[in-house]
Amino acid sequence: MKKYFIKPGDRFGMLTVISEESRKEKGVTRRYVKVRCDCGNELEVIGGNLFKGNHTTSCGCYARKVRSELSTTHGHSRRDGGNKNRTYRCWEAMKQRCFNPNNDDYWNYGQRGITVCERWKNSFENFLADMGECPADRYIDRIDNDKGYEPSNCRWADALQQVYNRRCTKRVEYEGKMYTLRELSNMTGFSYDLLDHRLTIGFTVKEAVETPKGKRRAECKTTQTNN
Repeated sequence: MKKYFIKPGDRFGMLTVISEESRKEKGVTRRYVKVRCDCGNELEVIGGNLFKGNHTTSCGCYARKVRSELSTTHGHSRRDGGNKNRTYRCWEAMKQRCFNPNNDDYWNYGQRGITVCERWKNSFENFLADMGECPADRYIDRIDNDKGYEPSNCRWADALQQVYNRRCTKRVEYEGKMYTLRELSNMTGFSYDLLDHRLTIGFTVKEAVETPKGKRRAECKTTQTNN
């Protein structure tokens, strides 16, 4: 068998030889080499494992690093204090709602045809590049609730924006723009209930917004006609 010569300072991958000794174990003499890994760990390996076949190249840190990089190239799925990164959790939850029939929210998403675009479906990196990090007080929100999750239809919205953007939220057109009834209430100072009542009994949006409190629609029309 060919003998490989090893001396202090020799390098094998990430390992640097410190010393070598031969020990007889169960009638067999083995060469043991003490090495220091680039990460700082020191260990003892069988000399033959530094060559050819088994080929030891690190203390194990390199293999762990490769496994970690294979599982995530962005670092967001790694757990920190038991929790995954907020943006990564958002991406995972989005897919669960759309593709997992066992998810509690599937009926309101996947079941009615809401899906995730191909660019995002299998790539968190693409999702992160398009949306950026999720702010602490924001949530992913689809601008058009009848469309799926895609770059042109998604934003990070706060809780109030999400409430305004629910499918059940009333939307009306006023002066060429679409508003939720809640937004018009905030803009005009009229209560949501007053605007809702006026529209229910037949006010136009313009009349509901511009008729002063305490006045009837007919009174305003008479005043406008006399002017």
